[in-house]
Formats: sequence, structure tokens, C-alpha cells
Amino acid sequence: MNTKRIKQIILPNLPYALLFWMFDKCGEAFRISPGVDVLRKLMRRGREPEYRAVAPYAVV
Repeated sequence: MNTKRIKQIILPNLPYALLFWMFDKCGEAFRISPGVDVLRKLMRRGREPEYRAVAPYAVV
């Protein structure tokens, strides 16, 4: 293969590889972040909400 053919193959796919790498790093950071489970992490319910101090026995 000559370099022109390699460029035709590599360059169009380079943005996809960079996006995959970026989202892989974001997913890894999300996986190792502290929290109970994925749903609570997505809804940011890992920490106690502020209104728990006002009504400590409220059902959430």
C-alpha cells in the first residue's frame, strides 16, 4: 500500500477514533466515581438533598 491509500483509509476514520477515546475516558471517570448505582449517579441522588435537614423523616 502506498501512503496515499493509507491516508484515504486512516483520515476519514480518525474523528471516530478520537470520539471513542474521549467517551471511553468519560465513561471510565463515571464508573469509578463514588456513588450507589448508575441511576442515582445520573439523577445526582448520591448525596443527601438539602431538604432532608428541614424534614428529616420525609419519604423521598
